[in-house]
Amino acid sequence: MSYMGLVHSDKRSAKRVKFLNQLSSLISKLPSFAPVDASVDQMLVDFTHSSLPPRLSADEQMRTIHGVGPRWTEAGLTDVARAIAGSTKVRLLKRNVARLVMESEQLRLYHSVENSRVYREKDAQFIEITEEEAVAYECLVNSYPKFVEIENLPMEDPEIGRA
Repeated sequence: MSYMGLVHSDKRSAKRVKFLNQLSSLISKLPSFAPVDASVDQMLVDFTHSSLPPRLSADEQMRTIHGVGPRWTEAGLTDVARAIAGSTKVRLLKRNVARLVMESEQLRLYHSVENSRVYREKDAQFIEITEEEAVAYECLVNSYPKFVEIENLPMEDPEIGRA
């Protein structure tokens, strides 16, 4: 191409203008033909896999499973486990901690919560979820950083815990 590249970048030849106009036209049509959302999802799954696990503040840690369980206090060993009810408020741990994708006809929620601190020491971490659970996850994504009561998640019968 005798009219493209660094050497020709300052020139305004008819061939160059025509080529750039054609390129612009084709690129503007790209979102209609290319699986842009699926491509972004795959890039972010790869990013999630490469990420360190989220660093939690002391307050965030106390609100997670890591902040419950037996603790030594002045009174001795105390179990500080909390009951989860419909009125329990939940949110995503961090904004970019998980990514929902469709792979092999299955909804998979990839996350970095259990990633190793060694680069890609483990396989990508994910759980398979149902369409109803995906709608609830979407609600949590759209509500972040606000908390949502479990009973207000868009699910017929919000299951407490997963088997």
